[in-house]
Amino acid sequence: MTRVSDQGAFASAVAAGGALPFIALALAGREQARTMLEEAAAALEGRPWGVGVLGFAPEEIRNAQLEAVREIRPSHAIIAGGRPSQAKALERDGIATYLHVPSPGLLRQFLQAGARRFVFEGSECGGHVGPRNSFPLWEAQIAVIEDFLDEAAHHPRHTAGTDGADATDGTDGTDATDGTDGAGIEIFFAGGVHDERSAAMVAALAAPLTRRGVAVGSLMGTAYLFTEEAVAHGAVQPLFQRQVVAAEHTVLLETAPGHATRCVPSPFTESFDTVKERLRHDGLPDREVWERLERLNVGRLRIASKGVDRGPDGALTPVDEEGQLSGGMFMAGQAAVMRSATTTIAALHHAVGPGAADFLTARAEAVCERLGVATAPAAAEAPEPLDVAVVGMACMFPQAPDLASFWANVVGGVDTVTEVPAERWDPAVHYTGGKDGASASQWGGFLPPSPSTRCATASPGLARQHRTRTAAGPGGRPPGPGRRRIRRPVRRRPDLRPLPHLRGVRRRGGQ
Repeated sequence: MTRVSDQGAFASAVAAGGALPFIALALAGREQARTMLEEAAAALEGRPWGVGVLGFAPEEIRNAQLEAVREIRPSHAIIAGGRPSQAKALERDGIATYLHVPSPGLLRQFLQAGARRFVFEGSECGGHVGPRNSFPLWEAQIAVIEDFLDEAAHHPRHTAGTDGADATDGTDGTDATDGTDGAGIEIFFAGGVHDERSAAMVAALAAPLTRRGVAVGSLMGTAYLFTEEAVAHGAVQPLFQRQVVAAEHTVLLETAPGHATRCVPSPFTESFDTVKERLRHDGLPDREVWERLERLNVGRLRIASKGVDRGPDGALTPVDEEGQLSGGMFMAGQAAVMRSATTTIAALHHAVGPGAADFLTARAEAVCERLGVATAPAAAEAPEPLDVAVVGMACMFPQAPDLASFWANVVGGVDTVTEVPAERWDPAVHYTGGKDGASASQWGGFLPPSPSTRCATASPGLARQHRTRTAAGPGGRPPGPGRRRIRRPVRRRPDLRPLPHLRGVRRRGGQ
């Protein structure tokens, strides 16, 4: 959030609570952007964090910001109004980059261009809003991704983006999985997420994607305005928080069609509408009306959030609470209307994390009970891992004398059930189609005859015994007592001293 998410100390508090904080650069110049990023990096001490960049900012400002971003190297970035080529440039430097995508048509283009990380932000958000509300946008975007995955599974070469011109994965322009599953696609849902219910809604709606391997998360802004840490670490002034806590509705300040900012009511929002009507009444061209209203908005959020204003000489000067209230624009999303008290970062994160999971489970059970549908049994708790190292594996199955053959049969779906081999027994003797006590089948799975060969190879004594029995045939007599013993030379060992006595007993017993 511009003029709010710009404090390294507040970002550190968000990270300490287990979330991924972002620093919003807005229209900060080269030195200011570098200072903000350096302070954030120092405060976060190696923990993951991100930066927010405006893809439509003036080229000189944007290039200066991106230069600082590449130098400081945050782990993540979000580009609002950006393009896949801009994301790819940061991905090459190892920065996971997300693109705001406000429409299904644009999402299809970005997917084909190789982009795989997105933010779907509904117009319930605070600040500049998009054209679609959260639920319609989320549902439409999920359908686009499902179609993309389905098409990629059938035509991987066509959908993976073979030219690689605008890929964002930092490799050759194609996703690591060639689009055949959701691995590599990451999505943030934004616009109204602030508690157990709203986070559970995201989880339920995104379930078809998570089942296919898509990584899903929630992006929050307004909810943090209610945290005690936001005031304690200077993200907003106390008046700003009091305004959003007391808000009963939000308003949209529209400078032109498609250019609207959501905020809570204040004296400035009332004066904005008055100025807008006067400009239109004066008959000014739409372009000039838009430019004047945009200039009117400049600096208003800084007055509201930080309590400072830029004076005639260009220097920032403090503003008292009366000046904040009269001249500030208090940007906030519609979630502000649904909250009426402050909270902490820890409580907020618990609500949208474990709390949302519990809420979703409880709601699912209630719905299933009402519909008379059995709920799926809870997954058994995984046992504690054992301190065992698998150093080798071996097996023997029908038509699989070794492990490699077995896995090949499994993958290939080989049917290893055959008729009884003639060398095993005669099915005509033992098989009958009736149920008179004889075998009811002439089919089965039969191991290959390799064990005898392996045993014979491993033991010369067993090899001689095997040859003797084979030569005798099925009706032959077994070898006599004189040929029953197998002798092997062994080293002298104390534990083998009783063996001569046992051999003598064995000879007398065999005579």
